[in-house]
Amino acid sequence: MIQLFDVSAHGAPYSVSNVSLEIGRGVHALVGRPIDGVPLLLAVMAGWMRPRKGKILVLRSTPAVARRQVAYVPLDARLPPQLRVAELMNTAAAVRGESVEPALARLAALGIEALAGRKTHSLSAEEARAVLIAEAVTSKARVILIDEPRVDVDPRASRALPLRLRERADEGVIVVFGTSSPRDALDLASDAWVFSLGRLVGTASAIDPAILLAPTEPTLRVVSTDARKLLAALSQEPHFAHIVLDQDALILTGIDPTAMAAAVARASLATGAELESMRIDAPALEELRGAAARRRAARPGTLPPPMAGPRSSRSPAPPQVGPP
Repeated sequence: MIQLFDVSAHGAPYSVSNVSLEIGRGVHALVGRPIDGVPLLLAVMAGWMRPRKGKILVLRSTPAVARRQVAYVPLDARLPPQLRVAELMNTAAAVRGESVEPALARLAALGIEALAGRKTHSLSAEEARAVLIAEAVTSKARVILIDEPRVDVDPRASRALPLRLRERADEGVIVVFGTSSPRDALDLASDAWVFSLGRLVGTASAIDPAILLAPTEPTLRVVSTDARKLLAALSQEPHFAHIVLDQDALILTGIDPTAMAAAVARASLATGAELESMRIDAPALEELRGAAARRRAARPGTLPPPMAGPRSSRSPAPPQVGPP
């Protein structure tokens, strides 16, 4: 159990104020941007930052005492250099006092076993982040905290992650992740705690219409050396509902971000149009916040209780498209 009692914290330039919540086993989302205090709150739960006031209990102890039972992956985490990935996995297990399990099998849980022999400094940012998440979700930790589990992460790991998180929750582990995407909350979690400017404004079940109010089509913004040539190649792809040329950028919408990114990578290789940047624009949170606030107003002085059990079977299955 993770319990926060009237917790306030500050980590320049962000803060959270008077947050009280209780989280049991299962997969749970804290929905909000950095300005809303979600990454800061994860750091407080992990014991990386101390609250200015209030009380926090993790597994009935202070975060400092429970720290070895917590696996925490912030968005800006870095790997130590000059280690092979397999060595890193074994070292992390030893630091926690866990028995050392085969690193290859642990990495295979997220489909990235091919990285086992690589040196950490040779990994791309997306591969490094996938390694960190794989280490967390395959550890013996009783609490797993991840900031933005689908941002800047290897597509192989992103595809495998929903199943792995549900498996850990079924084992009694508390999984909490922060996200600015209501869509990721819907795909990965059983419930969502919604934040706005450092304050908890409400909760929503993952099958609640409040989350479904978020835009249904992810948007991929691609900048390349020859956007028109890339546009011609992508016009035949089935993964896009709309393609718009905006000066030197393509604005692409579809259903599956992984398949969309893979299609762009294929088109880039086929046409020779080099990719300068590619990012998924996060959906707006205002619809979700508004719905959560209305629910709270309907029950003055209270927040709707979160679902503490496993993820609902009505949640969608992870995408089946392979990595680019």
